[in-house]
Amino acid sequence: MVYDLVKRSKASKAPGSFSFILSVFCMILMYNLVGLAPYTFSWTSHMIVNFGLAFTLWLSITMMSAMYSPTSFLAHLVPSGSPAPLAPFLVLIETVSITVRPITLAVRLTANIMTGHIIMTLLSEADSSLISHSTTMMLLLMALVMAYFMFEMAVCLVQAYIFTLLPVLYMDEHTEK
Repeated sequence: MVYDLVKRSKASKAPGSFSFILSVFCMILMYNLVGLAPYTFSWTSHMIVNFGLAFTLWLSITMMSAMYSPTSFLAHLVPSGSPAPLAPFLVLIETVSITVRPITLAVRLTANIMTGHIIMTLLSEADSSLISHSTTMMLLLMALVMAYFMFEMAVCLVQAYIFTLLPVLYMDEHTEK
């Protein structure tokens, strides 16, 4: 899955890009899955961890693009065929759009992982409080918790993929070679 992602992108031309992107994917997936274990807190539930990783990826992509192809990097700020009087506004809008990328990447991962873990905790707490009540209700809630756990595992995988996919897409947008 990650190999196909890299193979279809311009990142495939850079030596070592597959191993780097695969490492990011595996690290995010592992951090997400560790948070599903009882009495643990996922590292990707911390905004500062996600922002640090997202900012590092974003900054390296942006700096490499600006260093290796400065004219293409600057030309990317104004779409071709746009009216000249709008150029300053378009540059401002595109600069803000590029600048907020690491923030949105970090917030997306943090919110999705924390929400799932909070819901799972609430379901588990409800299950433990129903132990002395109806056995049928407890078994039904236990089945719901297990089904939600499987759903959360899928969410962890999808979030790791998205966190890997977006920087690769940013790379495709910024690289010329």
